[in-house]
Amino acid sequence: MATQCFEIRAVGNRGVGVFATRTIPAGTLIVKEKPIVTFPKNSFKITGEEVELGYANLSASSKSRFDALRTIIDMPNRSHDKVFSTPEIDLTNPRVLNRLRVNSNACSDDGGCGVYDTICRFNHACKPNATRLGTGRRSMECWSISEIQAGQEITVCYHDAVFSLTAAERQQEMPLWGYRWKCECDLCTGPADELRVSDMRRKLIRHLHILFNGADLPVTHNKLSAQAVKKSMIAQIGLKDISDCTIPCMWMMATLLDTEGAVLGGEVANHYAEIANQLLNGSRRKGIYKLPAPERVNFLAWRKRCFELFALLPAGGENGPPVGLLNAIRFIPEDGTLCTCEH
Repeated sequence: MATQCFEIRAVGNRGVGVFATRTIPAGTLIVKEKPIVTFPKNSFKITGEEVELGYANLSASSKSRFDALRTIIDMPNRSHDKVFSTPEIDLTNPRVLNRLRVNSNACSDDGGCGVYDTICRFNHACKPNATRLGTGRRSMECWSISEIQAGQEITVCYHDAVFSLTAAERQQEMPLWGYRWKCECDLCTGPADELRVSDMRRKLIRHLHILFNGADLPVTHNKLSAQAVKKSMIAQIGLKDISDCTIPCMWMMATLLDTEGAVLGGEVANHYAEIANQLLNGSRRKGIYKLPAPERVNFLAWRKRCFELFALLPAGGENGPPVGLLNAIRFIPEDGTLCTCEH
């Protein structure tokens, strides 16, 4: 059971936000909640009639909790902005539907959504310090992914694709995903030099994604040519094919995602586990059963970071690296001596 470590308060023109009331270490359960109300559809596919019926069936206390949530109309810098008068969030919609669409969270694999007392009040950041996770039966949890200082706003990322987009690209794409506001997070409004470096990292993350997957991010509207990116990347690296540099490229991807705060869902832990295991298997195939010093240093660093990130994942890290992969790197001694079996 999480001890409350946050408070909800006004945050300028963004309505309200959630703030730490004490230092919150990385890997801390901040809140776990059941929804006020759920629907079997994505909030943008629900009709006003369906929402009104669901609302009518709520208890008086649940209606009161639902009515306390914000809408676009309640946000002072957005209530008259024409960009928000769209089919997705229409200012002429009944306030119940408007409130659902502003506050809902996906809460099941079948496309359902729910509205939560606290979970829905976390504001977006392109470099967040917390993450939201579904835990079954449509309950949700929020966990810290880095240390959060007392008085600091607790933020989450609304869409994983932002880690592969520059600031300018994010401002273009996010409204097309249904987020009808201009991002004013600490990264997007921070020092120009820091933003420029972050943009360089995220551009490289996107190019590496294309290199590994052969296609651009499925959610982007301005697609990059996979063939052109692959040709450029391979030429810059100086190798004939991606298979010649799998470990360096995966290492680069893991480091970039880690640096940009994209440790959500176990993906980065997976990357570190994969490159550590590939290093071991590559040595075995060469008949080397004790890692030389440079490889041993890299392996130990990757393994350490993998398990640090794995420890941040709740419920035993069900979204992290498979148990077999973890065990393949877990039992290698510090001196780098390998067994003869390949995993």
